[in-house]
Amino acid sequence: MRSWIAMMLVGSLGIAALSAQQPAGKGPMLPPINPATAKADIVITGLDGPGLAIVAGGGDSELIAAGCENGTIQVFKKDTIAAFKSGKGTPAIWKGHQGPVRALAWNGGPVLASAGADKKINFWKVAEGKVVGGGPLDFRIRTIAMSPDGKTLASGGEGEVIQLWDVASGKPTAKLADKMDWTLCLAFSADSKQLLSGDYQGKIRIWDVAGAKKTATLEHKAKADPKGPPPDPIPVTAITFAPDGKSIVIGADDGPIHFLNLPDGKLLR
Repeated sequence: MRSWIAMMLVGSLGIAALSAQQPAGKGPMLPPINPATAKADIVITGLDGPGLAIVAGGGDSELIAAGCENGTIQVFKKDTIAAFKSGKGTPAIWKGHQGPVRALAWNGGPVLASAGADKKINFWKVAEGKVVGGGPLDFRIRTIAMSPDGKTLASGGEGEVIQLWDVASGKPTAKLADKMDWTLCLAFSADSKQLLSGDYQGKIRIWDVAGAKKTATLEHKAKADPKGPPPDPIPVTAITFAPDGKSIVIGADDGPIHFLNLPDGKLLR
């Protein structure tokens, strides 16, 4: 089985082809990469505008998809990617959003999800490139995540809830609610049972997906100056479970990448 890693490079896609094994139901997996020796294998050009989101993976539906500012999703399947080696590749164009495509989510299975500035979630049948579900939300969407088992999508943004969706039907299900600011990032655990969310106020929440309830709140705070005013909150802009499942990794507006212990949120490094 082949998996792909992709990087946005000034409107082009630089792609390194990598081999990896994928456990059943766990979504695409990639081997570790040494940044010092990594190099582009293929450069894909010709996006119809700036690329705002990208997903890549292996499996029966091996592809790379790029969500673009002009409302399209550019889809590069295995044969298309190979054709770019001779400069003749042409992507499939999926059209289903009015305005920029802000986020994509995919677990390597038959359905891919997209979120647009038009406040819509679309579920796409990968084999056909057709919308098979989804709908509008009453807030602008900032982030989406699909569970590794491919059953659940989470969407969040400029609202006070995180909306869960059933991927098979393309319909909304439960809402995860708390007193929270804009949700900027989401990530599922490897077993698909937990969801992480990070918000504009620096709050990190852990959710029980099946029970649709919050189980913990952690906080990423700036160091306070005893002689100064309270520091401003630090927005959490990226989040994921560490591979061991015992810690989480966050990226925030203060620059460093932070490893936090679970369940107490203690800074590890």
